[in-house]
Parts: sequence; structure tokens; C-alpha cells
Amino acid sequence: MFFQSPGRSTVKLARDQLVSRRTRVPATVWVMVGRVWVTQSGDVEDHFMQAGESLSLWPGALVVFEALEPSTVEVCTPESVALARLQWPRWPFTKRRPVGPVPAAG
Repeated sequence: MFFQSPGRSTVKLARDQLVSRRTRVPATVWVMVGRVWVTQSGDVEDHFMQAGESLSLWPGALVVFEALEPSTVEVCTPESVALARLQWPRWPFTKRRPVGPVPAAG
């Protein structure tokens, strides 16, 4: 299962499915598909996340995920994120916004 050692794990969740785990190492959760609620011990905020968003997970924290709709999340340690970015700079995806005015078509 995820959170135990350096690496990357993909978790598919059905709507209303709840998963909880304790982290052993720092990690980042990326929402690849869908919407999820995430909370972790020591964090006073609940996080409602959708595809394209990420959240840092603290080592030693109890983390709870609940899918608000069918969802896929990827849990990654810093080592796996750094390696993936070297191999594919847009991993898992990059939201690019134009800087300045957008040129008119035509």
C-alpha cells in the first residue's frame, strides 16, 4: 500500500469511498481525475481538491481521503516527483496561463 516508502502509488476511489493511511515519509497527493476531500492530522483545514491540484502530506500524519465522485489520486514521494519531472517536465500536468493580454485571433 502507499505511504510506506519512497515511490509513487495510484489509488482509484469509487464515489464516497474512504481511505485512511499513516504517512511514513513526506509525500504529495495529486488528484488526477475527479474530486476528493483530504484531511491530515495536525492540519486544521479540510482540503476539497479536484483534478490538477496537489497537496503536501506530512511525515507521520494520519491522512484521510474521500472521493466526492469517482476519482484517481497519485501519491508521490519527493524523490519520485523529482525523477518524473526530469523524465517528463510536464508531469503530471501543468496549468499554463498566459502572461499579459491574449492576442486576438485573426
